[in-house]
Amino acid sequence: MASKRSAACRDGILCAAAELLEEHGYLDLTIEQVAARAHAGKQTIYRNWGGKPRLALDAMAYKASTIDAPDTGSFAGDLRAVLAGLVGKMGSPGKAAMLGGLLAEAQTDPAFGQAFREAMVQSRCRLLTGAVERAVGRGEIAADIDRPVLLDLIYGPVWYRLLVSGEPLDEGFVDVLTKQVLAAAAP
Repeated sequence: MASKRSAACRDGILCAAAELLEEHGYLDLTIEQVAARAHAGKQTIYRNWGGKPRLALDAMAYKASTIDAPDTGSFAGDLRAVLAGLVGKMGSPGKAAMLGGLLAEAQTDPAFGQAFREAMVQSRCRLLTGAVERAVGRGEIAADIDRPVLLDLIYGPVWYRLLVSGEPLDEGFVDVLTKQVLAAAAP
């Protein structure tokens, strides 16, 4: 019984933290806010996460874990589905500030940086790894394509727009990026 209660408490804290991150960004997130929204004790949060950086990262990873890898039957369809989902989630107003705060933390704390790359970057790459392999098998993309570079070509422009240029992350961007990636990856 206690494990179910613990899991529910953990889920409630992570959901509350994710909501507050999206509403207020990383810099304005406080443990007190999370505890109040989750109806949990601050001590519980500190005991399990140690503080704001790890809690924020785990909250974002928790939200990301609900994203399924698509299998539409074509690389174009899979790529478009992943990009549309990513842009839909990252295009919200508070996302850039929240991710920018986490990236800043990752630059100053090497252990946090490694955890950030595993939770936020590598998990996104895994969404398309199977799609790339299926596409190679179907002859839709070049068999000798450098897979890590292909994933950089896909995700790099999204992060650049989100964190650097401020250009819109919208359906038009998804269409153009999909077309460009398909052209670059063609056999």
